[in-house]
Amino acid sequence: MHRFINQYEDSPLAGWMRGQAIAHYGHAGRFSDLLSVADGEPAGTARQCYYYTALFASQPQQASEAGLDLWRVGSSQPNACDPLFDRLRANGTIDATAIWERKMLAWQAGETRLSSYLGGLLNGQWQTALDTAEDVSKRSSAITQAPTCLGPECAATASFYRAAMQRYIREDTPAAFAAWQTLSSRLNLLPSDRQAIEEELAFMPWCAMYPAR
Repeated sequence: MHRFINQYEDSPLAGWMRGQAIAHYGHAGRFSDLLSVADGEPAGTARQCYYYTALFASQPQQASEAGLDLWRVGSSQPNACDPLFDRLRANGTIDATAIWERKMLAWQAGETRLSSYLGGLLNGQWQTALDTAEDVSKRSSAITQAPTCLGPECAATASFYRAAMQRYIREDTPAAFAAWQTLSSRLNLLPSDRQAIEEELAFMPWCAMYPAR
């Protein structure tokens, strides 16, 4: 296989065979073989997870950064990512804040099972944040009564308000706008978090005026 890939490096078949080899070696845990055929980051989430798991021993920082990017999605990832995520949790790259942030992405995306699973990974320090998200999930207008500091050292605050506001905006834009007028001045958010919420508030009415055809 190595000989064929090297000989026909520029052919589509070689690229396909490289991808198949990465998937095969990754599934088998043959990470040195995987790295011997890989040519940088492969296409596809499962193969990327195998690749960065293989790279972890020699380039832990690069593997950790890439693995965290693969973690930060609001949907379930392939089983191939589990060994990488386990390593990142073990070394602290995926900490409680990263778990909460992914929970919020899943909540925003309507991925209820994933959101619930991630919530179960958090300890009692996050209970107020978990309870608040549950309350707002049932009644979006409850966001105006939500605490301004959630999680240890307010670590849950920004991602909660981004997710909750974006859910509310899609549900009822005028009500969400009124809620944001109430909330905005009392929340200590980064400019980038405020911008994300306010851009969504501006974007949704435009979508209503000019629906896709």
